[in-house]
Amino acid sequence: MDKTGGDTMDVIEDPADELQEKIEAIARDVDRLVGSGFLGRGPSWMKAWYEFHLEWSKEPDEGLTIPSKFLTPFIELAKSDGEVFELAMFLVATRLEHGLAGPDQLSSLIVSFLKGEFLKPKKKRGRSPETGRDFIIVEIMRRLVDEDDLLASVNYCTEESTERESCASELLCEALELTEVWNMEKENIQRVWYSEKAQDSYIYIRGLQVTNQFDDVDDEL
Repeated sequence: MDKTGGDTMDVIEDPADELQEKIEAIARDVDRLVGSGFLGRGPSWMKAWYEFHLEWSKEPDEGLTIPSKFLTPFIELAKSDGEVFELAMFLVATRLEHGLAGPDQLSSLIVSFLKGEFLKPKKKRGRSPETGRDFIIVEIMRRLVDEDDLLASVNYCTEESTERESCASELLCEALELTEVWNMEKENIQRVWYSEKAQDSYIYIRGLQVTNQFDDVDDEL
C-alpha cells in the first residue's frame, strides 16, 4: 500500500512495446550513419572521415567539423581522390546550410572547382557502392552482439522462458525497414556479417579512428 492507504501497482511494460522501442533505436543509429553520407559510398569516404577526425559539431546547427591539424592533408587527398573531394564538398555544404563559412582553405578549394579552374578528381578504382552499406551493417551488428549480448543469427529460448528471442540480424532487418536501407533480407545481413572482407574493412577503418584518439586534437574548424 502507499501512504494514502491505497494499493500500488507496478507498471509492467509490454514486451512488444519494448521490442518496438529497441527496433526504433536501431533505426535511429542507422539514420545517423546514413546522414553522414556513408550509404552508397566506397571505402575512401569512411577512411577519410575517421582518419581526419571529422565529427558533427556538439553545438546544434553547426554541421561537420575537422581539426585544423588535419585540414591540409585532408585537402591534399581531396585533390587526388574524387570520393574524398565529394566528402569535402559535403563538409562545406553542412556548414553553409546553417550559414557558417569555412574552413577557409577548404572553401577556397570548392570555389575554385565551381569556377571551373580544375576538374573533379577521379574516384579510386575498385570502389564498390556496397562498401558503405556493409560498413553500416557491421557497425550496428557489432553493437548488438558485443554490447547487447545478442546472438548474430540464431534464435533461441532461454531456460526461464519458452518464448523465442530475436537475434541481432532479425532486429536489424526490421529496423532497416524504417530507414533508407530498407531492402535487405535477414539472410543478406548475415552474409555481410560473416564476410571476412566486410569485417576486415570495418576493422581497418575503425582503427583509423582509434589511432586518432591518441593524437592531440587542437581546435576544430
